Amino acid sequence: SGPHRSKVIEENDSEHWHRRLHLTFSQRLKLQAITLLDMVSKFNNTLASFTDKEGAKATAKRINAERYGFDKLAIAGTRSGRVAALAMHTGETLWSTMVPGSVTSILTVRDGGTSAPEIAVLCQSSETSEWILFILNGDDGTR
Repeated sequence: SGPHRSKVIEENDSEHWHRRLHLTFSQRLKLQAITLLDMVSKFNNTLASFTDKEGAKATAKRINAERYGFDKLAIAGTRSGRVAALAMHTGETLWSTMVPGSVTSILTVRDGGTSAPEIAVLCQSSETSEWILFILNGDDGTR
């Protein structure tokens, strides 16, 4: 047993491994590098948890909204012909579009499932007083 050989570390005696282990300089250097990289990684993770609190809050809010069914859209229409989709869990406007006429009724024609939901918008033309029905894509407001 020379200075370049190392003993096997027993799992039940991991607290005192450094007393019983004979390491070469390169082995000690390698262990120190691994320890340093581990410390840097832990520091970065800790730092990220402090600096990205808003991102963490937004993620938690989205997950809870999906879990409890609040990830719905509120579709609103105005007399001037604007139709907008608002996210119920954030209040954010997801999309907005214009239709010719005063919006009188909005109905869900088809709930999404595997494809985009369809929104029926009933408008009354301000010029001719005709009724106009539009079917909009619920995901992006396109016709």
